[in-house]
Amino acid sequence: MKSTSNRFEGVIEKGILVFIFFIPILSPLAVLAAFIALIFFLIKWKNIVTFRPKIFWFAMFLLLFVTILSAVFSIQKGVSFGRFPFYVLSFLLCLMVSCSNKNIDKILKVFIISGIIVTAFGIIQYLINYNIKIRTDLFSITISTEKGATSTLSNRNRFAQYLILLLPLAVVSIYKLKDLRWKILSISLVVFSIICIVFTNSFAALSAVLILTLLVILIKNWKIGVVIILFFSIIYVTNSKRFNRFADRFTSESSIQTRFNTWKVALSAFEKKPITGCGLSTYYKIAKDYKGDEKIMHGHAHSMYIQLLCETGILGFTAFLFLMLLFIWFCFKRGSPVSFACAFSIIGALLVGLTGTVFEFLPLAVLFWTIVGIGIRVD
Repeated sequence: MKSTSNRFEGVIEKGILVFIFFIPILSPLAVLAAFIALIFFLIKWKNIVTFRPKIFWFAMFLLLFVTILSAVFSIQKGVSFGRFPFYVLSFLLCLMVSCSNKNIDKILKVFIISGIIVTAFGIIQYLINYNIKIRTDLFSITISTEKGATSTLSNRNRFAQYLILLLPLAVVSIYKLKDLRWKILSISLVVFSIICIVFTNSFAALSAVLILTLLVILIKNWKIGVVIILFFSIIYVTNSKRFNRFADRFTSESSIQTRFNTWKVALSAFEKKPITGCGLSTYYKIAKDYKGDEKIMHGHAHSMYIQLLCETGILGFTAFLFLMLLFIWFCFKRGSPVSFACAFSIIGALLVGLTGTVFEFLPLAVLFWTIVGIGIRVD
């Protein structure tokens, strides 16, 4: 019996590692590995699961509950209930990773190898201007450098969001992994990630990196942090035109105006159903049905928070923020290097979420919740 239990745990742990490795490279294979691990996890869940810290898992169940309410009162019930299983999958992945006995060093090593492959490919792709588009009835592959490096994630913003999630884990690996070879690989990944963020031309990602760096300085020595903030504030005030010209390299007036129009449409929909929202994944219908003259974006609301308000209402928005605050507080309270790194990964994603979202792309969404699971499990 004990031997069977050990085999089950071995399958779960290997499934998690395969999932983490392939999620940015070959997401279908990663999802398959996750499903296999989840099947074995659910068979043995009574012997594995520990809902600790309890307040965090209470908040997670609360978020699941309000998303169900959002689907029940949705303007497109079929679409919303079709999307709800992805929330359940994210919850189960987070729970499985948090209960895993896999050594955290092995998880970090898998992140490093996978990250180096993705970032190295992104740099090469950008430098040689490699583009490919394959579209069939079954699948589509898009690798483009038209607006910035995309690597294996087919979109520069998705690539930038992946890098924001990855970078804090790469930084902490330099400290956490003792072997010199892994330290060199970790340093290489940090350098590659920063280069790729520049190559994505993502102003949101660059801003997030700067804010996260400043936050680290404030935590280490708040006086130095305040001095740096004042210094850059003075430079900005005295050189605002140069800063604006620099920002124009990454965005345009028309793009900004389109985002404002998009947010206006999404918030108008929220005002009609403020409690439970219009329903999961209904923004596309709202944008498609919009009859105004302004140009808007149809894929998603280009703001995690506005889309949450639009689709899940005040209840979903509040439940999500409550969960995130609990997670960050718990990681900082724990005080371990990896828990700090996980907190910074999620803070980075939340910052980028001001003008985008990791949740519109399944591989990034499950990676987000996997990192949450790692942060919760770290000793």
